Amino acid sequence: MQTDFNTTGIVNDELKNLMVRLQDQAARKEDYIIPSMDVLSLNTDYGRGSVFSDASENNPRSFLRVEGSGGMPTKEFGINDHALGQIATDLDIPVRALRNIRQNQKAQQHMDSVVTELFQARSDKKKMLRTFASTDTSPIGGGSIYTDGVTTQRDGTLRAFVSSGFKPFDNVDLMAAVLPSMSDSTADWKVVRGDISETKMYLQLKSNKIEGAGANVHDIMALGIGLSNSEVGAGSISLYQMLWTLVCLNGMQRGYKHAERHLQTAKNTETWEMLKDETKALDNKATAAKMSDIVGQLSKPDSFEALVEEMNVAAQDKLGDGSAGVAAKSIDNVVEVVKLQKGDGEGILAGLMDTLQQDGYRGEPVSRATIANAITATAHKVDLDRRPEFETAAGRVLDLSSTQWERLAA
Repeated sequence: MQTDFNTTGIVNDELKNLMVRLQDQAARKEDYIIPSMDVLSLNTDYGRGSVFSDASENNPRSFLRVEGSGGMPTKEFGINDHALGQIATDLDIPVRALRNIRQNQKAQQHMDSVVTELFQARSDKKKMLRTFASTDTSPIGGGSIYTDGVTTQRDGTLRAFVSSGFKPFDNVDLMAAVLPSMSDSTADWKVVRGDISETKMYLQLKSNKIEGAGANVHDIMALGIGLSNSEVGAGSISLYQMLWTLVCLNGMQRGYKHAERHLQTAKNTETWEMLKDETKALDNKATAAKMSDIVGQLSKPDSFEALVEEMNVAAQDKLGDGSAGVAAKSIDNVVEVVKLQKGDGEGILAGLMDTLQQDGYRGEPVSRATIANAITATAHKVDLDRRPEFETAAGRVLDLSSTQWERLAA
């Protein structure tokens, strides 16, 4: 697994910090193919079984026991919230029930038994367990906290419970595929954001060379590229174009998007399992080459000109009479039509008020461009895994038909 590669020209503190975390995680990754689910059992530690150093009556911790088979020794893994949700989904158990029932010991003991029986009933299903190994070699009971904030017991933490047909293409693989191409590009890419959540990695860059102001947008814009990946079955390998507005450094997903799936169909899973490890590695090399080629094409200025023209048109399309009052009353309609959540309106309204005080928007009529910027401004203030929703929703504002746009102010 490559963890050192050319980043000359784009390296900064944001990228350095991300790479430290990626390399730490890469060193602890361990995957297991479980040939039959009947070797699994769910258990809960209330501080008496000394599996977790931080388990207690008030902080019960679920763990997955894997009985030794096929040369694999018996192991017990802590379970993070995402993996617990995957177990619930796989067994057709309400996710909330499995997460919340732990506060009642009798109910949890019953639930552990039910889950274990369901594992037994699915003895014909293979699964991949993706884990972070613990570096703690003390007897069971010692815990360790890593850079990702996960507390584990001796054998580590289960971070994904996925199909045996899952195609691992890890974060360092994606970085190794795209960063050298970006470093060699004449676009002069610089990292704006790089972060990791429990389920995804995000990296966003902007060009210092491909930028300019539109005739009707009183703000400097720059071409951007974003990428994301989930090693744990929470999303595809994604690569997309962005448009940055530089006054407030808000980013909107706009233009070309490409995604590669990790999860296979049932038929493809059967085929995937037939392949040798060497063949799977070649498949990953092909994915990496594809990503590198796409980055090269997205680093050209041609598409940026089209994105700027879109914003020029959007800046001329007023919302109602263009007043802040009409815009404020229209926010709930905006939230609904761009497919955000009902509770997001308050944040977008605050984003709108902030936008109207910025250079380029102060004193100007509220337009599609203004609303798009207000939505991307809100992305700064939401949880990491929700930011892409807002960056995509801002683009939907530009795609609304004339009729839909007029109805927002009605």
